[in-house]
Amino acid sequence: MDAEVQKTLEEGYKRCSTCKRSKPISDFNYRRDTPDNLQYHCASCGVKRNARYYKTNPSANRGSLITLMGFTVMKRNCST
Repeated sequence: MDAEVQKTLEEGYKRCSTCKRSKPISDFNYRRDTPDNLQYHCASCGVKRNARYYKTNPSANRGSLITLMGFTVMKRNCST
């Protein structure tokens, strides 16, 4: 395990790559392909990032079709 990752886990804090603040590791979502298994940005920055994406890409928020095992299902838009 990387020394920086080990230090992060021992101290219980991590620096968000977006807002540059040190926050408790509980403020970061899981991501299995990173060395410490945590997102690079904190959860609140992730929410803002997703909101910005869906605002600039309205067609992505309209709902989508999901095909599972040969069946096509309409995914409902949960935001109201």
